[in-house]
Amino acid sequence: MIDRLNDVVYELYRSEAELALKGRKGIDLVLTFADTYLRLVNGDDPIGRVQVVLWVEAVSDASEIRPSRVLWDQRFREGVAALVTRACTGSKHEIDADAMAFVIVGLLRGVALQLLIDSSSMTLEGAIAGVNDALKGLFAPLVG
Repeated sequence: MIDRLNDVVYELYRSEAELALKGRKGIDLVLTFADTYLRLVNGDDPIGRVQVVLWVEAVSDASEIRPSRVLWDQRFREGVAALVTRACTGSKHEIDADAMAFVIVGLLRGVALQLLIDSSSMTLEGAIAGVNDALKGLFAPLVG
């Protein structure tokens, strides 16, 4: 059942991201992805937040779902690394897309969890603005 749920969640994220990212380039590609991710996690459709909830449960070594979440997580980071590579096309600087993807996924998950746990402390729009500022700082030396 978890594998089927993973597939449903993956398809939701893939289809939404594909639509949102069409025609985007450079840093706008990554900013749009982050915006899409946070809106899915914090949207009305509970499927959008399933992957975050399952990820939190998988943190426990005793969790039965840990192996499937590890694979899903690797797949997710690979997708983000591909976006980083696309965003930095033409950069004169060497990039480590895998390391940047690791940081970006951590940033997005942390912000998503904060919004899910205590949505009264920050609006979704405010959180997206903060993430955008952080990502612009991360990418400034690479695409600026």
